[in-house]
Amino acid sequence: MRPALAVPPLPHTDYPETVRRMNEDTKALIDSLRAVSAHAEPVANALILKTMTPEKQREYAGMLRELAGLLQEHADAQEKEPKA
Repeated sequence: MRPALAVPPLPHTDYPETVRRMNEDTKALIDSLRAVSAHAEPVANALILKTMTPEKQREYAGMLRELAGLLQEHADAQEKEPKA
């Protein structure tokens, strides 16, 4: 199992301004990250309790694959952006 990524927290002082300037693709990616994250703990609990059906497991796996694709596309687009 891979270790969790070390992601620095966003400084609270400029958070509203940062969000205001964010492009729509980044906002959509963040919304997707939050949606998948909101399901993580209930999914983990259902797996522990063995109450999650294979169909639901596959559904969550699909969400993770979609999120991974969005994140990859975002990274690729960011590399193509001119450097400031």
